[in-house]
This record gives sequence, C-alpha cells and structure tokens, in this order.
Amino acid sequence: MAEKSAMRRVPQRKRGQERVKKILDATARLIAEHGYESVTTNQIATEAQTSIGSLYQFFPNKDVILMALSERYLSELRAIMGEQFRADEQMTPFEQCDRLIDTFHDFYMNNPGFKPMFYGSYGLDSLTSAGEEFYQDIVEQFDALFARRFHLPEDGRIIAVLVLVSIVKTQVTMIDEADENLRPALLNELKAVSRAYIKSLLERHGLG
Repeated sequence: MAEKSAMRRVPQRKRGQERVKKILDATARLIAEHGYESVTTNQIATEAQTSIGSLYQFFPNKDVILMALSERYLSELRAIMGEQFRADEQMTPFEQCDRLIDTFHDFYMNNPGFKPMFYGSYGLDSLTSAGEEFYQDIVEQFDALFARRFHLPEDGRIIAVLVLVSIVKTQVTMIDEADENLRPALLNELKAVSRAYIKSLLERHGLG
C-alpha cells in the first residue's frame, strides 16, 4: 500500500476543499504541459489562482502535492473501473472487455496529469509505489473477472491477464500520441486485438 500524502492540513470546510481541488487541478495541468521536474510551487499557486501562503497551509512541498494528486487518481479510477468490473453479467466477455478499455481510455484522455505521473519516472519512491499499487489493483480485478467468466487453469489465467493489461496500458499511450483523426480507429483496433487474444486463449484451452 502506498503511503498517504502528508498534507499539513486536511480541509473540513467546503471553501478549503475547493482550494485544494484547484491546487491539484492546476498541478495536473502544469505537469502535463511542462513535466514534473520543471514545475514549481509558485507556478502551481499562480495557476490555481491562490497565494503561495495558502498553498503551504495544506502542502509542505511539491512532492506532497503530487502524492495527493496520485491518491485522487487512484481513488477515482478504482471507482469507475470497479463499476465496469461489476457490470451486467448478460454482456459477453468480449463486450465487457470493450467497455473496460473504453473506461480506461476515457479516464486517460480526460485527465492530462495521469500519463506523466503513472507512465513517467521521477525517482519518487512513494509515487512509484502508488503506480505499482494501481497496476496490481487492475491486474487483480481482471483476474477476478477472468476467474468468474472463464474456466482457465490458474497459471494460464494470470499470464493471460498480465499480457492483456500490458497490451491495453501500452496501446492507450500510443493512441494518445497518434494523430487525432486516427484515434477512434486505433481504439477500435485495440479492442479487436484484445478480443482476438481472448478468443485465441479460450481456443488453446479447449474453451472456444
């Protein structure tokens, strides 16, 4: 479990909560545009339209802001992915896989600070731990889904899950970096590749 960010003060009132949200939103925008290393707390305060003193009321330094943003991403993504993992069992496994890919892709594209935080490396042990925790959490949820929907041997199942999660993680990054006009087609291709892999997996185990 990743360590929680050591905020100086957790806001209890709505005004303070809104200020913290603005600080985290500003941090996400800045690291997406400039990279984590070059962003300063002064820049974050300016982007958040708050004073540096107000920022330091809640956060002692930039690393703690980053960890708070990491915790927010982890919480939000777990919630929305969890909803999809518990989706209607009337869907076929292929339809459920498509929906999971859409969910992760939408989150990735709608949260510009997510990519540099979880795909980049800043030598920050707590952030690395948070990224690993997120990845393991997704693997475990996919494994539970596969265990529920397919009668695969346990060893073969976990290997398949690791391969599928790695494909999605890598290809979502490629889609983001592609020409905007190509992204819908590339997302469909990612779904097709994932479907083909699952179909091949079932056939190899005599379940197709």
